[in-house]
Amino acid sequence: MATRWGICSTGKCSHDFTVALKTLPHEDHQVVAVAARKLEDAQEFATKHSISRVYGSYEELARDPDIDVVYIGVYHSYRLMLFTNAKKNVLCEKPLAMNTKEILSSAKRNDILLMEMYCPFCGSSVTAPHGVCGVCGRDITFLKDVANKVAEEMPTTSAHLSAQPSTSAGK
Repeated sequence: MATRWGICSTGKCSHDFTVALKTLPHEDHQVVAVAARKLEDAQEFATKHSISRVYGSYEELARDPDIDVVYIGVYHSYRLMLFTNAKKNVLCEKPLAMNTKEILSSAKRNDILLMEMYCPFCGSSVTAPHGVCGVCGRDITFLKDVANKVAEEMPTTSAHLSAQPSTSAGK
C-alpha cells in the first residue's frame, strides 16, 4: 500500500517536495491532500499537482484519517505540534523549533516518526554526505549521536532527528 502524504503549506519547498515525490512509484507514495491558511492557495496548489483533497486550515489536514505522513514546508512550531498530537508522522523541511523537548515528547507519546531536514546551525538544506554542512561548513555528525541518544532515552518511540543530507538546493 502506498504511503499517503499530506502537504502543509503551498510555498516553494512544498512545491519542490511534491514534484520530487512524483518521481517515485505511485504505488509507493501518493500526495492525497494539501492544506494552506487560505483555501484559494490550497486549491491552486491542488490543481497544479493533481491533489484530490484540499483544506483551508491545517487543523482539517490534521483530522484527515487517510494521511500517513505530513510534509511541513514552512516555519512550523505550532503546526508541528498540531500534527504530532494528531498522531501523524511528520517530515519537517525547516529546523526543529526552540521547544524541541516538547516536540519530541509529543512524538514519543503519540508513537510517530519525526524527522527534520535542515542544518541546525544555518538552516540550509545543502549538506555534504561526509557530515559537514555544505553551506556553513559546520560539523553536523553529532546529529547521529543525538538521534541515537534520543532513541536510547525514548525506546518506545520512533521519533528521531535525522542527520541525512538533503539533495534540495536552497530554501
